[in-house]
Amino acid sequence: MTQTQNKVSLTAKDAIRELWSRGRIEYKLHPVQQKMLASYISQNNKTTVISCARRLGKSYLLCVLAVEKCIQQPMAIVKYICPTKKQVKTVVQPIMDEIFKDCPPEMKPEFKYNDYMYVFPNGSQIQLAGTDGGHHESLRGGKSDLWIVDEAGFCDELKYVVRSILAPTALTTGGRGIIASTPSKSTDHDFIEHFLKPAEFKEELIKYTIHDNPLITKKDIQDVIDDFPLGEKDPEFRREYLCEVINGGDLSI
Repeated sequence: MTQTQNKVSLTAKDAIRELWSRGRIEYKLHPVQQKMLASYISQNNKTTVISCARRLGKSYLLCVLAVEKCIQQPMAIVKYICPTKKQVKTVVQPIMDEIFKDCPPEMKPEFKYNDYMYVFPNGSQIQLAGTDGGHHESLRGGKSDLWIVDEAGFCDELKYVVRSILAPTALTTGGRGIIASTPSKSTDHDFIEHFLKPAEFKEELIKYTIHDNPLITKKDIQDVIDDFPLGEKDPEFRREYLCEVINGGDLSI
């Protein structure tokens, strides 16, 4: 390696360290994730609702937001809920491992397996739980500076979880909440009835479909479509990848 190459490498490494120290790691996001982030910031609502197609990187964005909050604000508390406790290990932890690959060692949190919690050196915490088996009750009480529900359309007791457990924790902190998911299988799920449709009515729903995904090609999209018996008209394709609300086998009006 030449001296010039070594200097560039060191400069890049120093830049990454500086961004981590500021809690500004948006460089990890692809363009559409950055657009979602910009919409979340500009809305400045107490609760933001995101409807997002599969494999667009929604969960990665949510994890980045959680980490940024914890780096930027010492002693911050982020409460993060997903449908099942198992998904904390199978979905959230692998994403966090990826995010922390270039994190300076002195800023990297420790995962407390018994508590399902990331604890940062500055005292911040990301507290995790699933909604299966009542595990969400573990996040009741205390404060939060940010709360997140990932795959909300598949969470048990979502309305109760949001309004009785999560939202009250942000009452005195000015904290915000994010509810994100693909649409639920059933139109009477709390996500559709109490969050997605009201946000859509107020023109505040952040929505991205498979056609917005910068990670896949037109051929990739066609391959996905071809996997469904009815192609683009298939209700499951339209729900999972076009974020349309489905009623029975038909599109909900």
